[in-house]
Amino acid sequence: GLSIDLVEDEKLKIPSTVRHIALLVQPSARERILGDVLTVHGGDRSIVFVPTKKEADILASSPLIRDDTCVLHGDINQAGREIALAGFRSGRYRNLVATDVAARGIDIPNVDLVVQYSVPDRGDVDTYIHRSGRTGRAGRSGTSIVFYTVRDTDSLRRVEHAIGTRLEQWNPPNLEDVLRASSSKVRSSLQMTPEPLVNQFLPEAERYLEAQTGSSDHGMPVLKAVSAALARLAGFNEPVMQRSILSHRDNFIALELSRRGSSGNRGESRYLSPRTVTSMVCRSVAHLDKVPALGRIVSYNDGAVVDVEAATAKILLEEGISDSRWEVKEITSLPAAAVDEMMNAEMETERTRGMGRVGGNRGRMREFGGRVPHSPTSGWRGRREPDWTRGRRADR
Repeated sequence: GLSIDLVEDEKLKIPSTVRHIALLVQPSARERILGDVLTVHGGDRSIVFVPTKKEADILASSPLIRDDTCVLHGDINQAGREIALAGFRSGRYRNLVATDVAARGIDIPNVDLVVQYSVPDRGDVDTYIHRSGRTGRAGRSGTSIVFYTVRDTDSLRRVEHAIGTRLEQWNPPNLEDVLRASSSKVRSSLQMTPEPLVNQFLPEAERYLEAQTGSSDHGMPVLKAVSAALARLAGFNEPVMQRSILSHRDNFIALELSRRGSSGNRGESRYLSPRTVTSMVCRSVAHLDKVPALGRIVSYNDGAVVDVEAATAKILLEEGISDSRWEVKEITSLPAAAVDEMMNAEMETERTRGMGRVGGNRGRMREFGGRVPHSPTSGWRGRREPDWTRGRRADR
């Protein structure tokens, strides 16, 4: 079982066999990213913790989760609960989606992955430990992944401070990761097919290939047939779109614009504004006679990250930016400066919302010492730490 020790520094101890991961997501893409995470990182058994029964039902029936999934929450009767748990333990279901209350008291061995669909409310450490403690038992290794948004930053920091562990930062799986992992699972399943069963279907397979080619010389149609089988068996019914690491939008690619060298002209502003980014991209693809489709732009000193429609992005990567002072590249993780700016924007939004509440603006900014932390799980880089990191409540 899970043991929690309170030591002198009042950090809550967690099993060393569990790897703790934090994954930054856009709320609108959370469900799709969950499907990809379970495909790429899920083993034989994965548990997904959600805060509400409604979310549990939605995810359990979601077409974006490609493996068989069962659900456990307070509205499931005892018979249904026993069926779900028996199926999960036996391997009939790879995934179990559960609420915290419904999952308490159950004992499921050999769970490879735990996904926390959101950060526990107000960074509740007991909830985090209960969830992550469902994996890494009996000396086995396990992985706990928590989804968070920029708005959850302080809650995530509270969890880290309490457990004395810095969470690793991961990015959502990319297209290549998803396709490779999906194909690998199908191949493993096919290799376990009993030989007598394979022989029974050989005549039908032969008839199918002859119908596609009109002869016994199958060639390329065999590859296409195998490809189609891999796609369908992996749970895909339509082409998989490339997704931006910045906004998680389908068919968009996140590109980073960065200054060549570190100097630049004296007196020239280091800040690359969104308007300047838009102008640079448009000039660079002016020969296409179409306005490029751009998405979110995050600007910072000496660079920017911009979402560009996939076809246009590939042209920019091949031909470069028309302004020779800048270079462009595709990114698989967000630069720290971009994360800084995203959190600054979120904090500004919260500050604006708090203007109408008594003390709202002042209290919110005071919690971070008037500044925004560098990144969700990095240090404070010399800025004044928030009061709670020194053992006192900022809003006391």
